[in-house]
Amino acid sequence: MNVVLIAKQDTNLYQTLAESETARDAIRFYEPVDLIYGVFFRVPTVAGALALTSDIRYYVRRYVDEVLYEFNPPFFCTASLAEGLYLQRTVILKAPWPYRVLYRFSPRGPITKLQIHDATHTVSQGSFIEGLFQAEVWCSCEEYNLINACI
Repeated sequence: MNVVLIAKQDTNLYQTLAESETARDAIRFYEPVDLIYGVFFRVPTVAGALALTSDIRYYVRRYVDEVLYEFNPPFFCTASLAEGLYLQRTVILKAPWPYRVLYRFSPRGPITKLQIHDATHTVSQGSFIEGLFQAEVWCSCEEYNLINACI
């Protein structure tokens, strides 16, 4: 399981976390990787991933544009869907997932979200570490509909 924190525009998230003693204490076991668009963490479990983002929630609220959880490489899910999976146990992931969104973003730039309507369409992508700036993200029905309303 991986966690990717996509930084807000013009924010060096890795440096921000490294400069804070509180954040350093929370992330010291996860060996964060500095990316040009945020920070990457390899976490062993869903519970650990949710706990990590909870531990640094001040920094997430202030400096992070989006938190993505990688359950099944190369597919990611939103924080809302991850919490539904683990905390409420209201969601069961299965392919093809009906609520998929293509996230595209540039280094330190805004995120563009596009709905994927075709159930058979797959996004050609690599990993975040290799510098690919797009990802297929599975989200909740509510998030999917909200993106549709914003287009």
